[in-house]
Amino acid sequence: MLTLLICGLLYVVLYTLFHTWINARDLGCLIGLLYIGLFILLMVRQWGQQSAYNRQFPIWQQDIQRWDLVRYCIRCDGIFMPGLPDLTAPEGMARLVSEEQPASAIARA
Repeated sequence: MLTLLICGLLYVVLYTLFHTWINARDLGCLIGLLYIGLFILLMVRQWGQQSAYNRQFPIWQQDIQRWDLVRYCIRCDGIFMPGLPDLTAPEGMARLVSEEQPASAIARA
């Protein structure tokens, strides 16, 4: 159904531009080229999304590892990571988790 709609629209546009009817073989070639262009466009878009995912996933994975290491001290009402000397208020958890130090460098509790 979509192909017929595209075919009709393309046929009208080409008639308007060139003031002559186009034969079916040429119209088929044009529609084929249109579909190939659409396929290439979608593949490039997918490749860009996959490449963004490949860049962000390791960062997210490291943050999750660091999140697992965070502990809460009920007595001090603060959060800390074993192996690090400082205690942080719970509001500062985002800073503590996203620090540049890799999670593998911190001793597991």
